[in-house]
Amino acid sequence: MGTSYLAQNANKKSVTLNTKAPEGKEVFRRLVRTADVLVENFRPGVMERLGLEEHGGALRIGLAHYNTAEEVTRLLEALRELVEA
Repeated sequence: MGTSYLAQNANKKSVTLNTKAPEGKEVFRRLVRTADVLVENFRPGVMERLGLEEHGGALRIGLAHYNTAEEVTRLLEALRELVEA
């Protein structure tokens, strides 16, 4: 890993879940209950097929729905405005 990546991600934590297993689904639900934003990169319909469509009060952002860099840029600008409001 590069030093830039390591510096930008210092003190961040991550977890890997098997969302097809009941245990992974339960951990997902516990985590999302306390989240403000849920960013996922599944193809449309996968979250529903896995039974993970309920995401509490978290704002759900599906990155797979944005096909171009321009669309992602517009999304990020909208999110920035939302955070600043």
